[in-house]
Amino acid sequence: MDRVTALAVTAVGGLVEAVAEELAARPEQTALVLGTGSGSVQSIMDFTRDSLSGERPYHVEPARFPNTVMNRAAGQSAIWHRIKGPNTTVAGGSLTGLLALNYALRLHQGRPLRARALRGGRGVLHPARLAGVARAGRRGAGDPAR
Repeated sequence: MDRVTALAVTAVGGLVEAVAEELAARPEQTALVLGTGSGSVQSIMDFTRDSLSGERPYHVEPARFPNTVMNRAAGQSAIWHRIKGPNTTVAGGSLTGLLALNYALRLHQGRPLRARALRGGRGVLHPARLAGVARAGRRGAGDPAR
């Protein structure tokens, strides 16, 4: 489990405490919506580096690949806390938090979710992300590099 996934699992654990009884009784009626900017940048960079610097591009540790996909943290959080309802990862740049909240609200209104739609956002302040934003010249009001 990489750092971003561990943080998400821990954060979802804090949210789950509030609905523990309902979740235990009806895990299929609890949804998880997690917002992210790009997934785990460090895991993506490590996996890519290993592919480019190894003897062969396919000589990489296959067990590290799951950490590179955007929905890894949401999936692990749902598995870890036995959430069996809808599990969604939303990515939308600087609007990710609002988009995830909107999605959770629409999901809650459209399904008979007895417990709650848990919504969270994760964004790791990674130097590679900040450098990319700075190079692109796209610093917005909500950008931590500003």
